[in-house]
Amino acid sequence: MRRLNLRIVVTVTLVIGVAATGLWFLQRQPSVESIGLPPCASPPNYELVSLPCADPDLSGFLNLPVIQYCDLVHDSSQFENKIIRIRGVYSVSMENSSIGDPRCSREDPFTWVVSQPYSRFKEALKDANILRNDSAEVVLLGKFYGPTDEGYGHLNGYRYQFSVMKVEEMKRISQRP
Repeated sequence: MRRLNLRIVVTVTLVIGVAATGLWFLQRQPSVESIGLPPCASPPNYELVSLPCADPDLSGFLNLPVIQYCDLVHDSSQFENKIIRIRGVYSVSMENSSIGDPRCSREDPFTWVVSQPYSRFKEALKDANILRNDSAEVVLLGKFYGPTDEGYGHLNGYRYQFSVMKVEEMKRISQRP
């Protein structure tokens, strides 16, 4: 009888301990913040989902002010990891996809540009007849990252990265030779 009581006490104690540990782990799970975009709009350091994305509803961002590129890099910490609208000059070449502004006088005047699958960025380049070694005046909606010492883009040569969610304006400004 005594042995049976001991087994019951040990079993109940074990069950209570396992349940308490499980609840403790559940409480420690970090909360996830979401901006309501599809999975393909993940931060650049995560793998993108290989499923096609539906068009997200970006209407909530229509009232964001347009930030000039020079103002962005002058006070980049204010915009870090935020969705913004930016005006600048987009340049593309064999090893470059960046936004900048020739009027900025900074040691790192360019930001690496990537695009989300739903942004139709490639289609906008094609529609504006932007080819290698061309530039375009642009207004883009997207998420700004940086600065980072690890770098972004080709050979990690850029301190900042901009992930395009929507192309609002794109007009070619350079002439091909």
